[in-house]
Amino acid sequence: MSFLSVHIRAADERFLSSLTCSIEGGFFKVRNEEGSLDIQLRIREAYPKTYCRAGKDGSYVFGYGVSNGLDDEFLECTIWPDGRLDIRRDSFGTLPLFYGKDDKLFALSNVYGDICKTLECTISERGILDALGAEVPMQTTYAEQVIVLWEDQFLRREADGHLVILEQASEQELPEIAPDNFNEFFSSYLDNFILTRLTDRSVAFEASGGLDSATLHQYYARKYPKNITWMASLLYRDEYQFSQEAKIKKLIDSTNSNFVYRLLDDPMVQFPLSRMITTDKYVPDYFEKTYFEPTLEYLKELAVAGVQVICTGVGGDELFSNTPQSQDVVSKEALFRPASFTTVLFREKYTAKREGHKRQAATRVSSASYASLCNNIYIEQGIWPVSPFLSSVLCQIVKQLPVHFRANKNILRAFHQAHGYIPEIYNPTQNEDFRPFFKACFCAGVYDTAIQQIAKNAVSVRYGYVDADILLRMYERTKSRYSERDAFDIYMWLTTEIN
Repeated sequence: MSFLSVHIRAADERFLSSLTCSIEGGFFKVRNEEGSLDIQLRIREAYPKTYCRAGKDGSYVFGYGVSNGLDDEFLECTIWPDGRLDIRRDSFGTLPLFYGKDDKLFALSNVYGDICKTLECTISERGILDALGAEVPMQTTYAEQVIVLWEDQFLRREADGHLVILEQASEQELPEIAPDNFNEFFSSYLDNFILTRLTDRSVAFEASGGLDSATLHQYYARKYPKNITWMASLLYRDEYQFSQEAKIKKLIDSTNSNFVYRLLDDPMVQFPLSRMITTDKYVPDYFEKTYFEPTLEYLKELAVAGVQVICTGVGGDELFSNTPQSQDVVSKEALFRPASFTTVLFREKYTAKREGHKRQAATRVSSASYASLCNNIYIEQGIWPVSPFLSSVLCQIVKQLPVHFRANKNILRAFHQAHGYIPEIYNPTQNEDFRPFFKACFCAGVYDTAIQQIAKNAVSVRYGYVDADILLRMYERTKSRYSERDAFDIYMWLTTEIN
C-alpha cells in the first residue's frame, strides 16, 4: 500500500461539500460527501512525522516534516472543498511522487505502478527516447500520462482540473568555505544533520566498507558512544571479499553496532531484475535498487528490530570525487552516448528532441534524483532513508572547493584522518570494486530467456529505435568477452522494456 495517494474524480460541477479527516488503519484519510475525493497518508510518528489538520476556508493541510530552514525535509499539501490541490516539495524529494490525469481522474502516489493501474495509460514514445538515451533527469516516464514530481517543484491542481507546475529552486547566498576550514564546517553540518534527523530515534547505517557510508556512522558513534545502532551491508564473494569484510568488522567494533547482512554469492538467484523476470506477479516500477531482493531481506530484519531511520552514503561519490555534474550547464549533444544497438532513426529523433536545449545548473549531485526514485523499498518497511550528501546547500559549498581537494575525495579523506577514523577505510591499500558480481550475473546466462523473448516484441524495436539482431548478437558477445559499457546498455534496455 502506498505511503501517500490522492484521487480526485472529475465532476460536471464543482463539488463544494465539506471535507472530513479521519484516522483509519494507520492512515489519515480525507474525503468529501460526494465520494469524488479520496486522500490517504500513512501516519508516521518517527522522523519525518506526518500530519493532517484543518486549514482555512474548509481546507485540510497534510504532509510530513517542517520547512523552517534551507536544509529541512518536508512535503506540504493543501486540499480545498472545490478540488483545488497544492503540493510543495523540498529540495530532497525523499518520497518519490508520481502524478497524472485522464478524462475521469487525477491521481498522485509514491508508487508508479499504482498510477499506471489507476489511469488509462499509453506508452510514452518520449519516455522510450529518454530511457534509451540515458537522459538525466528523464523528462518523462514510460507512460505518457504519468509524470514525476521532482524535488523543489510546486504542483497545483485547479478546481477545473487544470494542472500547473512551477520550479521553486532559488539561488541562495552561501558562505565560501576555505579548505582549511572545511573540517570545522563539515563537523557543524553533521551535528545539525544528526540533531534534525537522528536524535532520539532508532538508527541504522548502510555500510559497504567504503569512505562515504562510513563517514556519518563513525562521526555519530564518536559523538554518542552509548547509543547502540544497527549496521546493514551487502557482502560480496569475489576477489575483494577479504578486504571488505576486514573493514566491515573494524566498523562494527568501533561503532558499537548490531549487524545484519546478506551475502551476494549466487549469481543464478540474486541477479538484478530477478523478481521482474522470475514471477508473473510483477507490478511495473520506475527505477529501483540494483540488488533489490537481498536489500529488502535485511530491511525487513531492521524493521522488526524497530529501526526508524537509515543513513546511506548516496551522493558521496559525485560530491567529493569531482565527478562531472551531468546536470551542469553543458550542451546535451556533448553528453549523448547512444547504445550501439540503437538505430539511425533513434539517433535522429533523439538529437532533434534535444536540439538547442541546455541543461540547468545542478543544485545537488545528479544521482540524488534517481536515488529518491528507489526509496520506496525503505519507506514500505517504515524506515526513512537519509544521506548527508544529498543536501543542495552542501553541494553548492563543496563545489566551490578547488578541484584537487575534491579529486580522489581528498578533502573527505583528510576529514577522516583528522578525526582518527579507521585508516583502512580512508587510506586503503585496496579499493573494492563491486562490479564483478554484476559481471558474474550477466555472464551466467540468467537473462537469456527474457532477452530473447522480449526482443521479439520489444516496444523499442516496434518504434524502430533498436535493432533486435544487433542487440542479441551484442548480448551473446558480451557474455563471452565482457564489456562493461555494452552490459550496462543492455541492462538498461531490459529494465525499460520490462517496465
